[in-house]
Amino acid sequence: MSCFWVAIMKRLTASEAATFGLKSESPLSLIKALQRHNITTRGIRHNGILLSRRQQCENFAWIKNYEETGNDGHLTSCCDPFLCLLAYRLKWSIKIDYQNKVNVIEASDVFSRVVNFKASRTHFS
Repeated sequence: MSCFWVAIMKRLTASEAATFGLKSESPLSLIKALQRHNITTRGIRHNGILLSRRQQCENFAWIKNYEETGNDGHLTSCCDPFLCLLAYRLKWSIKIDYQNKVNVIEASDVFSRVVNFKASRTHFS
């Protein structure tokens, strides 16, 4: 869903966007910026459970090889690799309300801010 990328861009502050060198608000610019800043996300937790080393490596490879334009849609998971990377890089605590069940992605016990998203089977905001 392009709404995935739009929702992320709406939540980035100017300084956070600068962290990734974002100069445009297009989905493709965000994807490319995140790919340039891709890293193994050690210490990321999903609902309190640390991601395994294998999951971290799979997430890294998935982002590296991602080839979408940002306009054709993005099948978001409750522990999406891009959200894990954002949580890691920006020290966000991400809370995703998916059909009244909250999923949490966090980098550590100390985070810069809480970022909330809402998701359904067809939309991410």
